[in-house]
Formats: sequence, structure tokens, C-alpha cells
Amino acid sequence: MLTRRPGNNITLENRSLANEKVDKKVRKKQIIKVLKDNNMNDMTAREIAFKLYENGLVPVFERNTVAPRITELCKEGILESTYSDTDQWTGHSVTVYGFTEEVKKNNYETIYG
Repeated sequence: MLTRRPGNNITLENRSLANEKVDKKVRKKQIIKVLKDNNMNDMTAREIAFKLYENGLVPVFERNTVAPRITELCKEGILESTYSDTDQWTGHSVTVYGFTEEVKKNNYETIYG
């Protein structure tokens, strides 16, 4: 067993290693497809994660499999937070995401291929 040296941040190292393993472009395409398949209706991150799990695209039903990519899609102007709703699994207030008006208006069919 390795002894931990003072000053090492194991959490940051693990996060960095996990981040390198994820194919971000593929995950973004999957998120976009889920929203399109839902008739472009808005969904929460957990609902999107559930659809990916249901379709066998992620190994576990976990919101964190999609949340970072949703944030990136929002920064890229593809998705936006549309309103707050109550999460059906936790009962907590959550953000609902959907395509931006520009994406809807231009009916982009080739977002991320």
C-alpha cells in the first residue's frame, strides 16, 4: 500500500484520471440524441442519465455521468436551463435543460455529427 504524502490531493488526481477516460464528444452526442428522441422536450440531468442507462449507454444510473457534459453544452450555446422542477426520484428542486432558441429555430440536425 502506498503511503500518502502530505500535500497530495488524491481526489483531484482521481478526478483527473476519470476525466481523461471519458470520450466527451460521444457523451455530448448521446445527451443531444436523448433530448431529440424526447421530441426536443426539456429534461433534467437525472432524466437524461436514466435514459442513457435504460439504453445501455452508461453502466450505472447516475446523474454525474451527464452533468459535466450538460454544463459544457450550455457554455457552447446548445443547451440552456429552462426552468426548475421537482426531481421525481429525490423530491428536490432541480434544473430542467433544453435546446436554446437558436438551436430550435435553426433545427440543427448535425450538432456534433
